[in-house]
Amino acid sequence: MDLTKIFSGMDKGPEAIQANFEKLKSTFKATYLSGSDMTNVNGTNQKDVNFCWRLDFDNVSLLFVNLWINDFTGNEAWKSYKNVAMPKSFLNGATKIITIPEQKTQDNGAIVNWTLDTNGQLSVATRGTAIGEHLGIGFVGMFLLFQ
Repeated sequence: MDLTKIFSGMDKGPEAIQANFEKLKSTFKATYLSGSDMTNVNGTNQKDVNFCWRLDFDNVSLLFVNLWINDFTGNEAWKSYKNVAMPKSFLNGATKIITIPEQKTQDNGAIVNWTLDTNGQLSVATRGTAIGEHLGIGFVGMFLLFQ
């Protein structure tokens, strides 16, 4: 994408600025998914605060996830637990997903890693410490989606 360089005293400067904005607007598409469109798997999806944004570019998408799960049960260390599923269609046909960066959080004294698979399943893997029974666990993170 080539943007026009703007400089002081430029002839038709406002028009060039507007043209740059139009080019940027056509660079990506944004799609929103609310918590009510996610499926509970383990615990209770806090539907009023959970959401995702997907930004689609030419060959890749960025997925931003904000998530809080109440009443989560993860009482074993070194185990993976499915949390919430989003519609597979929301992944825009992605066949590969990379976390940006490694999605590691610490909740209730437990260090966990978050993963998303190509079916829309978001999971958490406990590290050396269990999360605990019936606790809340939060996640804010980003994934790169592509084919």
